[in-house]
Amino acid sequence: MRRARKKKSRQMPFRLLAWMVALVLALLSWFFPHTQLGLLLQFSAAFLFALGAVWPRLFRQPYRLFVSPVRRWARRAWFS
Repeated sequence: MRRARKKKSRQMPFRLLAWMVALVLALLSWFFPHTQLGLLLQFSAAFLFALGAVWPRLFRQPYRLFVSPVRRWARRAWFS
């Protein structure tokens, strides 16, 4: 019997971008403990993480703006 492979989501890169930005915000909040800025950074990280998990399509445009040019630049530098 043949097993069906699990399909990869096309939205996984968008989800990963949202999670990485949320991680950076959460780590930044450690530098501002017990302040309003730290609380705002934690809330923003939680909100971005939730949005990236539920609606990763929201991060399609930021992915195109930031990640795609860096990927092209790295590919050119590696194979030149």
